[in-house]
Amino acid sequence: MGAKAKRKKIGWPGKTAGGIIAGLLLGAFGTGVWAEPAADSISASRDVNFDVNNMWDEDDDVWNLNLTTDEVPGEGISFAMDVLIPVSEGEEPSFEGRIRVQTALLLGESEEWAQSNAVTELVSDDFSKIVTVGGNTYGSATIVVPFSETVGTNANGQWVDSVPFDQVVTQPVRNVVIFFVGRRCDYAGEIAVSNPYFTWDPASVDDGSSVDSTVRRGDKTTLFLIGTSLVTENGDLASADWNQVILADKQADPAAAKAYAYLKAIGSTDHVIFGMQDELWSKAGAAPGSQKKLTGSDVEDITGSNAGIIGMDTLSLTGQEFSAVLYNSGFALRNGLPEIDISSLGSAAANVQAAARLANTAIDRGALVTLSCHMPNFVQVAEASDYRPEQDPSYAKYDFTTSSARNQSDDSVRQILPGGASNEKFNAYLDMIADYAGQVKGPILFRPFHEAAGGWFWWGASGGSAAEYQQLFQYTAEYLRDTKQVHNLIYVYTADVEYTQDSAAVSDQRYPGDDYVDVIGIDIYDANSEAGSGPWFSEFAAAVSAARQFADEHGKLFAVTETGIMQMVPEKGDAVIALRRSGNPETHWFGKMLDVLSGSGACYVLTWSNSTELFHVPYVKAVHRDGSLYGHEMMDGFMEFFNDRRSVFAVNQRWILEDFQ
Repeated sequence: MGAKAKRKKIGWPGKTAGGIIAGLLLGAFGTGVWAEPAADSISASRDVNFDVNNMWDEDDDVWNLNLTTDEVPGEGISFAMDVLIPVSEGEEPSFEGRIRVQTALLLGESEEWAQSNAVTELVSDDFSKIVTVGGNTYGSATIVVPFSETVGTNANGQWVDSVPFDQVVTQPVRNVVIFFVGRRCDYAGEIAVSNPYFTWDPASVDDGSSVDSTVRRGDKTTLFLIGTSLVTENGDLASADWNQVILADKQADPAAAKAYAYLKAIGSTDHVIFGMQDELWSKAGAAPGSQKKLTGSDVEDITGSNAGIIGMDTLSLTGQEFSAVLYNSGFALRNGLPEIDISSLGSAAANVQAAARLANTAIDRGALVTLSCHMPNFVQVAEASDYRPEQDPSYAKYDFTTSSARNQSDDSVRQILPGGASNEKFNAYLDMIADYAGQVKGPILFRPFHEAAGGWFWWGASGGSAAEYQQLFQYTAEYLRDTKQVHNLIYVYTADVEYTQDSAAVSDQRYPGDDYVDVIGIDIYDANSEAGSGPWFSEFAAAVSAARQFADEHGKLFAVTETGIMQMVPEKGDAVIALRRSGNPETHWFGKMLDVLSGSGACYVLTWSNSTELFHVPYVKAVHRDGSLYGHEMMDGFMEFFNDRRSVFAVNQRWILEDFQ
């Protein structure tokens, strides 16, 4: 049961869920007797006291529910139950942080176990349903935990989290065990569970906030090339002549020039490419493989396609957001790809290789790749203790995970420029980017030092003058382009939009110069208290118009390099802000965004990433047996956005980009 799981049998000190669930099937699909929920009664109960400062505060005991099957369950079976916490009359549950539920099946007389890899976490708002059980009042949250494709188990004394289901689950279920974990949670008091049962249809279990989808896939976008012209589904022609492209890198690879020409063509139509950060592997919805048809991507779960632009950050190159370990244990296993030899390469080089393989998968699926850079404060970067100078690359010498991009101390901009005390560290970091770019089999939209006019990053307005910022951007491009001979980068600069009462304009104070920039983008989020309201879209349209004008003046392409809904007050239990779990005032936000961008000259738009605590696009929690979806309330609006002929996803451009390689 994970790294902290207990290996001994632990008896439940109280009531258990009685009865035998009979007639479960050997296969995931077929006919047979379905398990029904137990009667409304407390199946198990105990007091917990979680530490709000602890990211993994595990309850002391495993809870035994004594739920069994007569036959071997098949892949796709799910376990459901209600989790209860007591409330006073007229009040609703209120606590900070999250309560995670871990679930495992104990199999056969030997009680070998198989743990679900699905992440099930509850915040206080999930307990909004008020019920009375045994004369007591509780806030109730219904959870469903799927078991499919892969499970965790104890193999030869070692925890393994991605073993095929049918290799582990070969005996009937003799018990279901759960345990609770507090994640920065301050809840103290009783937790009870009731109505535990098995089901073949996890989408039939109502969690109180998710909805059924009503809009099916019906993509209307068609793009193809005739010679050097891009042709759209309504017959419009746009030039994609790469022979006329001049990039900041005069020795740019042909693939980079062709990608730029394609982006320019898109920008001259009413189409816009949709992009998302970390879209291939980080998600808010049900775990990949936890149910049939669910993938590693929330976008793919809804639309069947990946985004047309897939964003990554150098935090993935250093192993902070993605890593070789995550690649081997999850992404490679799910996609049938070979593992990375971490021990031979060393962790630094292995992490870079993992990020490059992820990018190449995105390219193979029809996406362009963009790389942002949340670089550490290099003055504070220390040398790595495991550096092997005889065999490791230069960047392995430093531990780039120890400092934040928001640490603005130590005059870091001046210190990393030539002649500065930390220039060697910065060069090593650029060597890492060069190594990554050299392994990526296609162009990269490279976006360093973004949001430079803001005061939150060390390279921003608080960290150095406009002239120093320009020098830093230029030095970075020259080092990669001229010193490292990296020629598959398309350089993206994030401009600053300034607003007046009636209009918006772009400041050119920090602009690095036309010789160093290919694309001009803006980062703008819908941060209104009622996100999705009309006034923000007017502000958005003004910013888009101003940025387009600035890009035209400099002969550059224009894109919205970051956007999305960003609630200013986090939901209960969340540490960060983005879409609401429910009650979003504008469920068709993506369509309204498209209305602003269509015909604006924007070639692409990118939203930030999804995770269990932060999500910028909706997600799927379960799939009905008829293939319809169950999940976040904005699924239908997002599907309509995908179906709109003006939106471009990976599936719409795959063959065009393959021709450009």
